[in-house]
Amino acid sequence: MVKFDDKDVKIVNILQDDGRIPISSIGKMLGISHVAVLKRLKKIKDENILKISALINPRVLELRFATIFGDVQDYDSLQTLLKTFEKCPRIIFLAPMVAGYNFIAIVAAENQDVLENVVSICAIRNFKGIRRAEVYITSTPTIPKYIPIKVVVERSLEDSPCGMKCGRCIAYIEDKCIGCPSTKYYKRGEAKL
Repeated sequence: MVKFDDKDVKIVNILQDDGRIPISSIGKMLGISHVAVLKRLKKIKDENILKISALINPRVLELRFATIFGDVQDYDSLQTLLKTFEKCPRIIFLAPMVAGYNFIAIVAAENQDVLENVVSICAIRNFKGIRRAEVYITSTPTIPKYIPIKVVVERSLEDSPCGMKCGRCIAYIEDKCIGCPSTKYYKRGEAKL
């Protein structure tokens, strides 16, 4: 049983406002020592309740978004899809659903052309085992203001994590897509990330 008490909740709340606040400041705000804050932080991180990470403001970077609702043919196909796309740098959110559709994905792209290619050519909706999918182009999220967008530093892959081959893709060749951020084909100079 995981213990997550009121002080733990307050620590998380403070960190959500400012993830770089000094531990000693958190301690003063809560009336406990910085050592007690560190112990609590370690405990809730070790129990996988909290992960401290950098979030990005997509509005400033003018990123484009789409939401995809999909239905795969069976449970094994769903598990394969989830595993295949867990390292996709453009997937912001991917989860199974219990409804008419059995998964939802939210994707981000550097510009409108890339977004159109992501949802039409190298889209999760084209994955083997997909029976149907609906794509909705959405505005930049209002809430939350900052989101967990994967920033890829190592761009050495030949193929993208989902198996697409950017170097042979017609959209890439015709300069309608800048490639997958995980691959050596990514045209970094044309992207804000």
